[in-house]
Amino acid sequence: MTVLKLPWSWEAEIHVIGAALLDPSLPTSDCRMDAADFEDGINRTIWDAISRLASNGGYSSSVDVWRLLEAEGAHAKCRERLIDAEEAVPSSTFGAHHATTVRRLAALRRFAKVCASTWEGACTESEP
Repeated sequence: MTVLKLPWSWEAEIHVIGAALLDPSLPTSDCRMDAADFEDGINRTIWDAISRLASNGGYSSSVDVWRLLEAEGAHAKCRERLIDAEEAVPSSTFGAHHATTVRRLAALRRFAKVCASTWEGACTESEP
């Protein structure tokens, strides 16, 4: 079995989350994306919470995101990451750019998985 190191960017994921925490309009505009686009599980959990809050009337700060994560029992694993995101991003200016990076890398990971699966299948098929 081939082990793939799939492309992703922790920095881009953190910047998207940080930008969305600074500007609650981003998840419904420039940074519209799926939680599945995030490779890191904690980032995926946080983005899922942000997206749900944004689609259900919005949120005003990271405190709202924290409260949702806390209500769902996910706050312990997400605490440090939320702090990292808030400290890493000075403004939401490049949120859309980083969202594009995360989306493109997610598409590349999906493509690589399909290629790897096809290659594995081709290599294991018996020849007639």
